[in-house]
Amino acid sequence: MKRMIGRFLMFAILSLVLLFPLGASPDAGISLSTFSHIAGDTVLEQGTYVKLGGLLTLTKTIEVEISSTVRVLPDLGSQMMIRTGVNYALLATAFRMGGEVPQYPNMFLGLGGFINTPAFDSWGPILSLTPLTTGGPEFRRKERFATLSIAYDIPGERFSLFFELFGIDFYL
Repeated sequence: MKRMIGRFLMFAILSLVLLFPLGASPDAGISLSTFSHIAGDTVLEQGTYVKLGGLLTLTKTIEVEISSTVRVLPDLGSQMMIRTGVNYALLATAFRMGGEVPQYPNMFLGLGGFINTPAFDSWGPILSLTPLTTGGPEFRRKERFATLSIAYDIPGERFSLFFELFGIDFYL
């Protein structure tokens, strides 16, 4: 368990170093959300999970995200899933670049990949839809509601569904 916590801390520090080279840019943020999955899932064991990560705005409609989903209960840090992806704003401009103020509510579609640890026996692509987001960098936070993700576990040859009821991004 100590090794898993150490890996998580190393991942979090590495994420901060790689994602936030610009210092206190309003287009960089830290993400925190709830996380659940269907019982009997092949990617993650049963338990309570939390998702923590970082994000960086690339354009008015695109952001990149790297996150770690960590098992909190019953065995803290016994399992972790690392996820990275690109999110695209579907309804309107999501981020201020060049003086244009973005629309407050929005919707995001994401595409990326995942790998679980410590076994590294599940990995593959992941597609996510966040039907409602509010806020953004100019408000210093963005709330995400009801994110649904579908992942394909290539080694296990199975699909997995993930659900994040609520998430919040704090912009630096």
